[in-house]
Amino acid sequence: MNFNEKTLLEIKKHARSNINIECCGYIKGDKVIECKNLSSSPDQHFFIDPCIIIEYSPDFIYHSHVNCSCKPSNFDILNFREIGIPFLIYSLIDDDFYLLNKMV
Repeated sequence: MNFNEKTLLEIKKHARSNINIECCGYIKGDKVIECKNLSSSPDQHFFIDPCIIIEYSPDFIYHSHVNCSCKPSNFDILNFREIGIPFLIYSLIDDDFYLLNKMV
């Protein structure tokens, strides 16, 4: 899946405006929708209200990694397996993206 430049720039902007916490949101079609990170450890994990995911059926969920690469963490992999919606991960450190869209 290729994302258009506008989508990637919007996610980068969101992440860079929250450099101390993992930003998160979802992509539906060509729209990027920011969500509040409800995690009790937002500098290490993200949590989106499950009601949002159920109601809007996003195509992708995105979040940032503040202090590590864009490779998915074990936490990301577990959540991806549970939710079944691809994750687009952006690393502030690497300034790069990783698409988690297959079972690993």
